[in-house]
Amino acid sequence: MASKPQVGIVGFTGCAGCQLSILDLENELLDLLGLVDIIDFRMAMSGNKKGPYDILFVEGSIVNKHQEEELKELRKKAKVLVAIGSCASFGGIQAIRSYRDNEKIKIAQYGKENIDKVEVIKVKPINKVVKVDHYLLECPVNKYEFLEFVKYYLVGGTPTLPNYPVCQQCKANGNRCIFLEDGIMCMGPIIQAGCNALCPSYGMPCDGCRGSTLEAAYDQQVQLMIEKGASVEDITRYILKYNGEDKQVHDFLMEKWKEQDKKLVYQED
Repeated sequence: MASKPQVGIVGFTGCAGCQLSILDLENELLDLLGLVDIIDFRMAMSGNKKGPYDILFVEGSIVNKHQEEELKELRKKAKVLVAIGSCASFGGIQAIRSYRDNEKIKIAQYGKENIDKVEVIKVKPINKVVKVDHYLLECPVNKYEFLEFVKYYLVGGTPTLPNYPVCQQCKANGNRCIFLEDGIMCMGPIIQAGCNALCPSYGMPCDGCRGSTLEAAYDQQVQLMIEKGASVEDITRYILKYNGEDKQVHDFLMEKWKEQDKKLVYQED
């Protein structure tokens, strides 16, 4: 009988919410253990093995050289590497600092007397360091998408990401539009679906944790936000919240929005 696929679940800089989401599968996770061997899951077990992996799920962004080197070594041991969650995919909330004065941030965080003692680099999603084979989006990662990916892998397939906005799922669910009707700032028109419009379905705005659709209309989104009363600071904050290293976000902010928000200063690698 062939051995079961070897799976690892590791984390770098983030809140560890994606790993907690996977643990929240509970009964499904027990069934999953009958199909794969989880050999590395430091949040959940001891006796971990650092590869080799058939699938390696990676949470969190990269913020120092040590993490870069560790991720590169893990990549060498993984047949398939999957980024899970906003931090691994787009930098996450911590990537906001990529658009601010890094020295001022370091002083505020560590104190002027300590900034030379702390090795900090520009926040990087993991695809800025290694090749990523697939992405599981959301903050935290959707636990059922995680499960679906494993199922696809076991039968030799790969799931595809949707390329339509959250608004489409929101409308299909019969929700009223809190953006257009109530003026509540919502990123649904430009954010990739797949969450079944979870937040709007409970009366909360989409805040963008799944990243941009492939051709997101940021110009039109910002114009709508301005018409609904958003300030320059509000717009920057909403766009940056999870997705600072999303290329479309970067290009829009630095090519079209920088004249409006003079505080934007992107840290190059």
